[in-house]
Amino acid sequence: MTLYKYLHPDRIDVLANRLIRFSQPADLNDPHEGAPQASSQFTHQLINEEVIPILDQLSAEDFVRDGFSLKYDQLPNLQREAVSRQDFIEQNMTSIAHIMPDLREFYVNQVKQHADQAGKLKDELSRIMSKSLNSKFGVLSLSEDPLLPLMWGHYADGDRGFVIGFDSDSDFFNPDDWKSLSKPLQAMNYSDEKPELAERGKSEENDSAMLFTKPACWSGEREWRALRRLDGATRVVAKSPYDICLFSFPASAVVEVVLGARFEAEAEKHVRMLLQGPDFAHVRLRRVRLSGFNRSLEDA
Repeated sequence: MTLYKYLHPDRIDVLANRLIRFSQPADLNDPHEGAPQASSQFTHQLINEEVIPILDQLSAEDFVRDGFSLKYDQLPNLQREAVSRQDFIEQNMTSIAHIMPDLREFYVNQVKQHADQAGKLKDELSRIMSKSLNSKFGVLSLSEDPLLPLMWGHYADGDRGFVIGFDSDSDFFNPDDWKSLSKPLQAMNYSDEKPELAERGKSEENDSAMLFTKPACWSGEREWRALRRLDGATRVVAKSPYDICLFSFPASAVVEVVLGARFEAEAEKHVRMLLQGPDFAHVRLRRVRLSGFNRSLEDA
């Protein structure tokens, strides 16, 4: 099938250079993108299986020593000149030695209490997972339909832009280096229920559920989504807050170009010149034709 990428008229360079951006989920329009939602079950399991065993191995004495070391840094210069860090720590450790057993018990109980209240940690855990997700994957959003008025309005500068039609069977959408458990090209699932990360040890499935699910209100876009691992980008342009990660695509992946109803004549000359080259000789050029509120495609 053919899947369509709506583009601003200034982005003819995508065709000229055959480089297209895969965006970090958090850099997309929907604020829910790239924000995994951890369930209480997931969070509780993580704490019990990963966090508590580590904390149980930590020495309460070491924890207190670190606290006194930080306190030493806050002392006035004259006091720090009068006593060394090591002496300061040892003096304080000696002064509380009699309460260390109680302190150790309190420390362990605090850890267990946090585990029992795992739901309160969901937001922080989600933030950490979001950062990880956005560092790994880039998203290319495509549509099944080249005639969607809202898409032309929002993503193609009010019909002044254009659309590139890609062959979904192209190897570009099934890269050899793809090692994820999910398919790198999938239709979006639209739902009013945001998926939650519920099972530990299945990070790829969790990532897939988040990246291929959107609220039902976006269903009109008829989106398909292609994923790439950002560490395989052909070119990276530094930008804040997210780098622009560009991936090279073969000319064979392009099957048609659709010009918007208000696409400018000078820009059309540029597109025609590109499509006359041997690499794009197979590409069909069409334009959107408006008739009242209806839209159709005609050869350009």
